[in-house]
Amino acid sequence: MFKLERTLKVSCEASFQRAGEKLCEFLKLFYGVDAEMVDGKSDITIKKCQCESEHYNLLVQDDGIEIAAGDLKGAIYGVSTLMQIVDNKTLEVENTEICDKPYKEKRGMHMYLPARENIETYKKILDAMVFFKMNTVIIEVGGAMEYERHPEINEKWEWFCEFADFKFPGLNRSRSIQWSDTYWKDSIHTEHAGASYLTKKEVRGIVEYAKGIGLNVIPEIQGLSHSYYLTLSHREIAELQDDMFPDSYCPLNDKSYELYFEVAEEVLEVFEPSIVSVGHDEIRVLGECPKCREKTTHELLAIELNRLHEFYSARGIRMMMWGELLLHYETYKG
Repeated sequence: MFKLERTLKVSCEASFQRAGEKLCEFLKLFYGVDAEMVDGKSDITIKKCQCESEHYNLLVQDDGIEIAAGDLKGAIYGVSTLMQIVDNKTLEVENTEICDKPYKEKRGMHMYLPARENIETYKKILDAMVFFKMNTVIIEVGGAMEYERHPEINEKWEWFCEFADFKFPGLNRSRSIQWSDTYWKDSIHTEHAGASYLTKKEVRGIVEYAKGIGLNVIPEIQGLSHSYYLTLSHREIAELQDDMFPDSYCPLNDKSYELYFEVAEEVLEVFEPSIVSVGHDEIRVLGECPKCREKTTHELLAIELNRLHEFYSARGIRMMMWGELLLHYETYKG
């Protein structure tokens, strides 16, 4: 039986520094136990071993605890498991050996960017994700990040959020637009970044924090649908240019891609991702403009996805999307 004394010494290899820091943080947060990082002899040791990514071994003995993992993610998961097996009343941990690995390869959530005043709280949510052994976060970007080449996108995004939340008729703020017969839309996301936008430096700080605790960060750079952030300030690319709130760009207009790619380059610079989500859920308008009417919606979708794939694959980046358009649709209730 190992007793969590009021002051513990924690040692770890340099590459596992964040795991050691999280252990000290969790011990104080959950059990009120003080812990300090030391070199040399310690009560809890976190070390590297020859095992697969995200795997860990947790060994508890009378004289100490050892967490061995193949990478940082595995080390943090070992820390999380240790926190879960502590007796809340006695602060004791029974002698045990746990060898564990994830059941699913990808485990995570899709999130918006936070309001500026909530960035630190947002980081705590990322901490909680890792504590529960998630490894992926998809962060929607849209108009909620600063675009140095296209500041008009941010300006129009703030205008749209204010109009939708406070000036559009109805008692349900932006939901009145989503539910109206005239402007029926899906998820216009005015809560994104607190109805404003973050600077590139602020977003980069969030991304670096998430990566530093072992999360794979995937930016969602929405294409085709949910493209208010592009079409509101550039109606010339909208599929329906006279729509008060155009949400789809024309897939046959080269200017659509010119703008999208310039925006994407700025997002890639901040996120440095290996995978990008292009969204593509809830497409409401397609094949409506004069350019598109002669083609089927299947053809238009294929043309657009291939243009995006060519852009990302040339940069060594994989592409993902929501799967609803690839499903065989029969009735509204499936």
